[in-house]
Amino acid sequence: MSVIEEIKKCPMCGGKAITFNVDDYNIRKYRTVCKECGTSTRICVSVNESLRIWNQRIQADDNPPAWDYPLWHSRQQW
Repeated sequence: MSVIEEIKKCPMCGGKAITFNVDDYNIRKYRTVCKECGTSTRICVSVNESLRIWNQRIQADDNPPAWDYPLWHSRQQW
């Protein structure tokens, strides 16, 4: 079993984040969410995947398409 990464601070607000289990029809899935602003990862199949996505940081010179960005901010205006 691999070592679970440490959770980095929220890239949006600098707040603390938690990873929790999302039960979906008896299939364990995981999501990492900022406790301050609600930014979160998508639902993932493992804790390690959720943490890898959460800890990923996009460099300022990178410009990924909006649908490819791994985090979602709950206060986004649509």
